[in-house]
Amino acid sequence: MTRRIHLQRLAALALLLASTINCQHNHQNIRHRREAGYNYDRPKVPFNLPGAPAPDPCGPGSRDPSCRPPAPPPPPPPPPRPRPPPQSAPYDYPAPDPCPPGSRDPSCLPPAPPPPPPPPPPPPPPRPTSSTISSL
Repeated sequence: MTRRIHLQRLAALALLLASTINCQHNHQNIRHRREAGYNYDRPKVPFNLPGAPAPDPCGPGSRDPSCRPPAPPPPPPPPPRPRPPPQSAPYDYPAPDPCPPGSRDPSCLPPAPPPPPPPPPPPPPPRPTSSTISSL
């Protein structure tokens, strides 16, 4: 049983080795074939069909300074600051009288006179002294 597994592994390894050698043989590194100083990149030659519109000179990747995008618009001005609330000016003239003469408004009546003070308490009776006690 182990011999069969061993043979299968050996066959798989041989197959892998053969396919690797074959791929290496068919695909050699291209850089060895290139000649020094020759550019294989595609040249950028403008080409347009007859009757087709001309290409945009300001297309993507253009370095022409006249093709720069327009400057963004300036930012809007800040909103105006709110005006401070008006401050009350000090009175430099007399305020109008809230109670003109002849007004019947109860708040305009003069204050009631204060009540009279209570009468003083009667004087206390005289205290008996030694002379008044002896006379009794």
